[in-house]
Amino acid sequence: MAEIEDILSRLEKIFKSVKLKHVIVGGIAVIHYGHVRGTQDIDIIIEDDNSKFPQFLNLLKSFDFDVLDNQFYLGYQENTQVSIFDKKSYLRLDVKVAHKSRELEVLNNAIQQKLMGHDLWHLSNTYY
Repeated sequence: MAEIEDILSRLEKIFKSVKLKHVIVGGIAVIHYGHVRGTQDIDIIIEDDNSKFPQFLNLLKSFDFDVLDNQFYLGYQENTQVSIFDKKSYLRLDVKVAHKSRELEVLNNAIQQKLMGHDLWHLSNTYY
């Protein structure tokens, strides 16, 4: 759990700096609401604002994530998620740019509150 909290701490700093709308979904959000579940990734949906992508990718690199820019942009073009590995742990980020209506709905209905002690946007428990 310490690895997850470390990653969330770094993500909080990254998203505060880049001001890129985001929502944490999947296993981390489920765990936050008290359900028992294992996970090896942190699923993130981000807004489609490609003017912020260079800064976002550079911040990820500076906070010890293994980012391949060309892989990110290919995933963006193909509307697929991109896995970004953490250099400090076995965990990874699965990042998806919101394009589909369901992804946009999730992004637009995110709530900002403490997620395991960190100010990040995530889904309310009504989605789980």
